[in-house]
Amino acid sequence: MQRYYTANYIFTIDAAPIKDGYLLMDGNTVVAVSSKPIETNIALQKLEGFIVPGFVNAHCHLELSYLKNQITPGTGLVNFVKNILAIRANYGLTLIKDCIESAYEEMYENGIVAVADISNDDFTFNAKADTRIYFHTLIEAFDIVPAQTKTIFDKCLELTKTLQQLAPNNQAHSIVPHAAYTVTPALFKLIKGHATKHQQLQSMHNQECVAESQMFENKRGAFYDFFTQHGSMAHFESTGKNSLLSVLPNLSNEKTLLVHNTFTDGNDIAKAMALHKKLFWCFCPNANLYIENRLPDFDVFINAGTTCCLGTDSYASNYTLNLLDEIKTILKFKPHYPFEMLLKWATLNGAQFLGLDYLGSITAGKKPGINLITNCDASTLNITTQSKVKRLH
Repeated sequence: MQRYYTANYIFTIDAAPIKDGYLLMDGNTVVAVSSKPIETNIALQKLEGFIVPGFVNAHCHLELSYLKNQITPGTGLVNFVKNILAIRANYGLTLIKDCIESAYEEMYENGIVAVADISNDDFTFNAKADTRIYFHTLIEAFDIVPAQTKTIFDKCLELTKTLQQLAPNNQAHSIVPHAAYTVTPALFKLIKGHATKHQQLQSMHNQECVAESQMFENKRGAFYDFFTQHGSMAHFESTGKNSLLSVLPNLSNEKTLLVHNTFTDGNDIAKAMALHKKLFWCFCPNANLYIENRLPDFDVFINAGTTCCLGTDSYASNYTLNLLDEIKTILKFKPHYPFEMLLKWATLNGAQFLGLDYLGSITAGKKPGINLITNCDASTLNITTQSKVKRLH
C-alpha cells in the first residue's frame, strides 16, 4: 500500500534536511524523497513536524524490564550492581515475561526498529519471535572465577541454540564479554576465538565508574573489594593501566561497541582507536545520570571523529525506552549540538554497527522505518522538551 507524506522537514540522514519535503512510501519501502512534489495518484498527507528514520537502539537489556522503579537512582555503579544481585531472585518468570512484552511494545510504539539487546538468559527469546523489531541478541558472558570459565561459556553456547529454536526469524546473535572487570583472561580468550571464527559483532560495557579502572591500575577500589568479598581474586593481576586499555587487546577485531564510556577521556579514545580499527561508541545518557549522576564527555568523542551510537540501557536504570528521550537529555546539557548529528547517532550509526544496510536513512529502496517527531522548532531545525515521536511505518 502506497502512502505519500509531506512535513516541515524530512531528515534523510544521508543528505541535508529537506524543508517542506515529500516522501512516497510503498509499504515499508522508500520509493522517493524530494524537495518537490512527487508524481503520484496517492493522496498527500500533510504532517506537522519532522519526518525521520526509525531509531536503532544500540544498547538495551530487555530482560531487566521487570526492575522498573526498583533500583534507587544515584547510588553509583557498584551499589547498582549489588542491588540487582540482591533483588533479581524475588520475581517470578510470569511477571518477568509480562514486563518484557510490555517493554517490547513500548519500544515499537516509540519508533525503534532495531535493537542490540543484552541477554544473560532466555527470558526475552519468545518476544523476539515477533519480528516487528529486529534484534541482535548479545549473549553476555561473565565470571570472575577461572574454574568456572568453561561452564559459563558452554551456557552461552546453549543459549544460542535456544534462541535459534524460539526465535528462528530473529536469531542474529553474538557471545560477548560483560565488562573488563567481570571477565577472566581465559573467558576473554574463548569469546575472542568464537567471535573471530564466526565474525560476530562484539560489545562491552566500558568505563562506567572510577572503581572499574582502579581495580586494574593497582588492585584497589570498590569493585575490587566487592569481588574479593564474594569470590576469589587470587588470579587477578593489576596492569598499571585503566580498564579499557588493559583488556582491549583481548577483544576480537570484529566490529566492537563500547557502551557507556562515562569516564573515557581523549587519551583513552586515541589509544583505543589505534589498537582497534572497528570501534563504535554507545551512550545511554539517562542511564548514566540514573546510576552515576554523570554524563560522558561527548566533546572528546566528537573531536576525535568517533562513530557514536545511542541506547536506552534497561528499565533498571531508566524511566523510558525511548531514544528521543536520550537525545533530549543530551540537548539539555549540550543545547548547541545539532539535532541532526544526534539523530544520526540514533539511526544510521547504530544500523551500521549492526550491519543493517536497509535501515538508518530515508533513501530510495531502503526500509528504514519512518517516524514523525511533533512539537518541533522548525526555525532552528531542533526538537523541544515537548517533542514526541510517533511511528508512521
